[in-house]
Amino acid sequence: MLQALKKDVSLNGKANLVLPAFILGGFVFGELLLLIVVRIALKNPEEWFPIGTLIAAMMALFAVILLDGGSFLQDYQLALSMGRARRPLLLAELVKALLHACAAMLLLFLLSRLELLLARTVFAAGETASALLRALEHLCGFPVLLLPILPLVCISLFVAAIRGKYGRRGGTILYFLFLFCCMALPQIIEYSADNASAPLGRLLAWCAAQPPVLWWSLLILLLLGMLFFSIRALLTLRVDIS
Repeated sequence: MLQALKKDVSLNGKANLVLPAFILGGFVFGELLLLIVVRIALKNPEEWFPIGTLIAAMMALFAVILLDGGSFLQDYQLALSMGRARRPLLLAELVKALLHACAAMLLLFLLSRLELLLARTVFAAGETASALLRALEHLCGFPVLLLPILPLVCISLFVAAIRGKYGRRGGTILYFLFLFCCMALPQIIEYSADNASAPLGRLLAWCAAQPPVLWWSLLILLLLGMLFFSIRALLTLRVDIS
């Protein structure tokens, strides 16, 4: 496994820089956008919002789940076509995905601290932003940022398994599922909250009344199911060696 990781670093050294480049690029874009809006458009330096960290977090999710999932599958298929053993290779790829997720969360933590520093110096965030400052400091703290690491690895592995098992059809399904979660699902939840007497409204009220431990348990079971399916699919993946 260690030899596989060393080979990956030596062969894909530049490719491993894509993830931090996405996150840093998102942060810089957000800070420039905030600077233009606050200083030029609103002309009120005390107005502030952590848009840099927000965009960086979105880029981290995108890079870890989609880019890592795609490169994971490509590297795995290439190594299999060269005659590498499946189990040690899959374990090495899992460790690499785990390291990438840890690096993304560490970079996000550092950028959130930079955001707090810029808020208090460059933007001189006023009292109205104090609640946002405290929320950012809490949500991007180390205990909180450790929570998404394993789910991100499971989802990244699931993306690779779906694409490897079903090809373009799997990628299309994942794409429309992503669009549904980002665009349609928030609208459905908002409609259900405004119409409590409707069937969806009653379902949303029932879900809200359940204890949090139920949803945490269901989430853990879902992630374990995704992990089991992904490992099984990748260990039995058919690769053309011709």
